[in-house]
Amino acid sequence: MSEEDPTRSSAMARLVRAARLAELRMRLAAALDALVSHAAVGLVLVAAALTAVKIAPRFSGRMAWDVIAGAALSVLAGVAYAASRKLPR
Repeated sequence: MSEEDPTRSSAMARLVRAARLAELRMRLAAALDALVSHAAVGLVLVAAALTAVKIAPRFSGRMAWDVIAGAALSVLAGVAYAASRKLPR
């Protein structure tokens, strides 16, 4: 007599769906939090690189593009790490 009650299974399905949505919201919140802090640091690096191009003749435009690309990759990596790290139980 292991027949499952339909109301119990639908309640369980709603609970699983709610837990999945809560986990998604937690991951999104962590990713947005990381985006804000990493973007601020990235913008400071970009501003410093552009200032160095204007002031220092040895600092080339190619170096500035490398700094900008590194800052962008740093932001993406930080957001990806924050979104995919293990959540507290």
